[in-house]
Amino acid sequence: MRAMLTGVRERLGSERGFTIPELTVAALIALIVGAAGMTLVVTMVRSQPAVSERAGQVQQGRTMLEVLTRELRQGETVLNPAASGLSVITYVNSATCGGAHATTAILCRVTYDCGSSSCTRTERNPDGSGTGPSETVARGIIGPNVFSYQGTSGDPSYVGIRLVFPADDGTEAITLDDGAALRNYFESGA
Repeated sequence: MRAMLTGVRERLGSERGFTIPELTVAALIALIVGAAGMTLVVTMVRSQPAVSERAGQVQQGRTMLEVLTRELRQGETVLNPAASGLSVITYVNSATCGGAHATTAILCRVTYDCGSSSCTRTERNPDGSGTGPSETVARGIIGPNVFSYQGTSGDPSYVGIRLVFPADDGTEAITLDDGAALRNYFESGA
């Protein structure tokens, strides 16, 4: 037994622990790594609302592009083509122009107006009378050059759409491009 205790003492006596300077350096490194990690987490948490807002704006723009291209494809005529807006005579699923949603499509005048930072959509009767509520369909864009046209001057058969969402610092803008030809198009001089 005595031999065993002597062996244990020799092993314990020969093992060395960490010195105070080694422990201090290890604690300092752990503190620096922890502070860097916390700074990263705090930065991400603070930027999350802005990232969510921008993602919502881009999704709203995608939805606008989808609805507008569908309306253009079903459209007959584009009226008042401009870089910042257009009116299209098209079929919409409404009980009345500007009214409640319905399962049957009726012919209406749909106007998109894209000012400096947002786009609105309004439905009217095909002759331009009456008006439904104007709804904002895209916000946070760089305007007003949203629409481009191909075809006869003043009576285009194709409409290009470009929505540009700027970054807060002016870089890394997100651009959504689409366009559609009017399938029910007929030239107004024919």
